[in-house]
Amino acid sequence: MSKLRTLNSVFISYADRDKSRVRKVIGELKLRGVLSERDNVIDAKGLLVPGSNARDQVQKAIEDASKVIVIWSGAGAESAWVNYEAGMAEALGKPIFVVLGKGERSGLPIDLSDTQVIELEDVH
Repeated sequence: MSKLRTLNSVFISYADRDKSRVRKVIGELKLRGVLSERDNVIDAKGLLVPGSNARDQVQKAIEDASKVIVIWSGAGAESAWVNYEAGMAEALGKPIFVVLGKGERSGLPIDLSDTQVIELEDVH
């Protein structure tokens, strides 16, 4: 069996301003068992090819993903891409895990309120 077949693709959505927190969030999600060492975590930034349709590429990546992680923050709430990616995951029926700062659940939009929410210290 090839290595690619053993990897699960997990799509992670985050605002550019939250990029510095992504590695820490991924580490914490592995500790909690949400992600495994076999998961291949991808994001839109690594997919985009100049001259191609970005939305189509993101949609395909989300279609292929076993689950979607959304890092929700003030910057994420303002990001058209984070909102698009979360909406696409919901439309495709993907399992969605929303990661947000401790005590910030009240800032979550209604369409994400019924997803699996993980509150972490120092996410914002």
